[in-house]
Amino acid sequence: MPEHHDDNIIKDIEPMATVSLEDLIARAMQEGFTVESLCLIAGITDQATIHRLETLDFSGLDQETLNRINYVLSELYMHDFDSELYLIDIVETLHTMFRIPVEAIAAYTGFTTKQLESPSAMSHEAGNNSHSVIKLLNLFTTAVREKLH
Repeated sequence: MPEHHDDNIIKDIEPMATVSLEDLIARAMQEGFTVESLCLIAGITDQATIHRLETLDFSGLDQETLNRINYVLSELYMHDFDSELYLIDIVETLHTMFRIPVEAIAAYTGFTTKQLESPSAMSHEAGNNSHSVIKLLNLFTTAVREKLH
């Protein structure tokens, strides 16, 4: 299985940069997300909490709530989606978290096991085969969605 890499940082933020929760919320809102939709993704439904996050008033919010919204925003904005490691990380997550054999992922997506284990091969093939990439992302979102229910 490929090694896990944790160097997915968006290109306009320097590696190891500190990005505030306020900045991440502002960026999401600038792009058209609502705080309510981000909260729903994070599993936060309390209207008072949503209002506090909308007004960037974090006083009185518990650490778990802050961690949950920060996690969602970090997933959206701190990954380098151009990195050849992004799809490899998804394969690794499917394999380790859901115990899906790499061979099954390969058969479902149309990638070879060698492509799924090699960042450079995956990167090259992904550009040539968007259908396989979409199937990989579908498998991932289905697994994650079902885990939440």
